[in-house]
Amino acid sequence: MKTYKTDTEFMHFCRFMYDENCRERWNHGQEPYPDSTFYIEKNLTWLMDKYRDLAQKGTTWQRNISL
Repeated sequence: MKTYKTDTEFMHFCRFMYDENCRERWNHGQEPYPDSTFYIEKNLTWLMDKYRDLAQKGTTWQRNISL
């Protein structure tokens, strides 16, 4: 994988996941992460694994993540 900060598609995926995480945290009465950079750095391994799993299935992440 390219350096993650230069991989535009991965960063779009991370931003989408950050937005989803903010919604989930608000819905459960929790404070969201302060910004997407903090969220990505804290969850980078999980995000890379999730992104890789979707790529191995041969589909793009936009079609796989339900809203």
